[in-house]
Amino acid sequence: MGELLRDAEGEFWIGLQFNGNGCTDTSRLRRYVWITGDTLTNFTNWSDGDSEPFCAPMCVSVSRDLKWKERSCDKIMDGFLCEHDRTKVCAPLEPRETDESVHYITPFGNEGEGPTMLPMGSVVTGRPSGVKHICTPDGVWLRAPWSCEVLNGGCEHKCVTKTPQCTCPAGTALQRNNITCTPNDACVNLGCEQLCLAGACLCRDGYELLADGKGCRDKDECRDTMICPNSNCVNTIGSYECLCAAGFVKENGVCVDVNECSSSPCEHECENMKGGYACSCFEGNRKTDSRMVLITARCAKALQLTLAVIKPDAVAHPLILEALHQKILENKFIIVKSKEIVWQRRDSERFYAEHKGRFFYQRLVEFMSSGPMWAYILAREEAVSHWRALMGPTKVFRARYVAPGSIRAGFGLTDTRNTTHGSDSEDSARREIAFFFPEFSVAEWMESAEPAFRAGPVEYDQHRRTHTLAGQQTDPQHPLQTDPQH
Repeated sequence: MGELLRDAEGEFWIGLQFNGNGCTDTSRLRRYVWITGDTLTNFTNWSDGDSEPFCAPMCVSVSRDLKWKERSCDKIMDGFLCEHDRTKVCAPLEPRETDESVHYITPFGNEGEGPTMLPMGSVVTGRPSGVKHICTPDGVWLRAPWSCEVLNGGCEHKCVTKTPQCTCPAGTALQRNNITCTPNDACVNLGCEQLCLAGACLCRDGYELLADGKGCRDKDECRDTMICPNSNCVNTIGSYECLCAAGFVKENGVCVDVNECSSSPCEHECENMKGGYACSCFEGNRKTDSRMVLITARCAKALQLTLAVIKPDAVAHPLILEALHQKILENKFIIVKSKEIVWQRRDSERFYAEHKGRFFYQRLVEFMSSGPMWAYILAREEAVSHWRALMGPTKVFRARYVAPGSIRAGFGLTDTRNTTHGSDSEDSARREIAFFFPEFSVAEWMESAEPAFRAGPVEYDQHRRTHTLAGQQTDPQHPLQTDPQH
């Protein structure tokens, strides 16, 4: 009874009528008799607080709460509940696929998606597949088409009795569920991965068709060198993103040159250029070509070196890595050297030996050797303090509070996975650069290369991801010598 009434609205007669003449068991049926004439029952659930006065012949109704209520037999109800032998029932049928649901219809007209037991003759339909099953007298599910004498075998159109088998009218085709018909479609059996039109497989925007003519793969739009003018192209699944190159900002979806001179970055005179600017001192302006350049002033302070590291949590995401690289360029750092590295555990232990024994030591060692990193030697005036300010505080929560525009505030996850590392002094920069770049001599660079880079002009090489003197392909350790490898 509970199963039948679970989704039903209203009240229903259950076949009990008051016996005003005879004697019945007053303790259970209260002088009510089944319309079959007997008084047997193994269940009662009288509602003593919601019955009508005895002003007419009385019968018993029930609703979703399963309470038996005494009502006038003349009252119009929503239906009748009849006894049914359910010794042979079918259990709910599990969907064939994870994205499929099932819909039941019983012989009594009940339908829905959640019955716990189904009587013989119930039909279940899978959605969206359209596959049908019927509950047999043996309590098992039989897939359509079944006997044509029962509900047309489950067929949508015509059932052939011999097999049984469903057939379709001319101009239509039998679907995979073997019962429904649809207009003939050349795409039905092609097996296209994404789209099909007029019998040919197609792919959505951002994808390209494989050689088999069915499958699709991500299209690398970045192969088109003209797709991202004044910007760097980063391919993504099904699309791409243009990240503005150094010296450009995005306006209305287009990268436009930034007039850096408006912020007075030069000590004396400033000349805005495409992708950069030129500072000049007493000897006058120094002209360059139209390539992306950053020209530091000859009258500027001596350049300082610092070590910058982008940690594994950021390198694991190409878009974040590229965004951080762009921040380095946008903040006017000269990239003297850069490389991708992967540490073994012993490398982490050596680098953080001074912290051994502290509570965060093991976690930090394991994290720093968990994947690739990018290491940079950066140069600019007061490089150490500028890079640390750009990174923000070590603790991510504090960075978000006191330096919301910093790298760690924007990309940091935890105090260990805080995106970046930077030297905290000129002395530590010298030690850390030697650890990450053992072939590089800070003293030699400061003596031979620093004056040239300070005087400029300096040009960014996108392939090497470093800066060189404009118009020259040089070794940053020896800027006045041509690099023999290029």
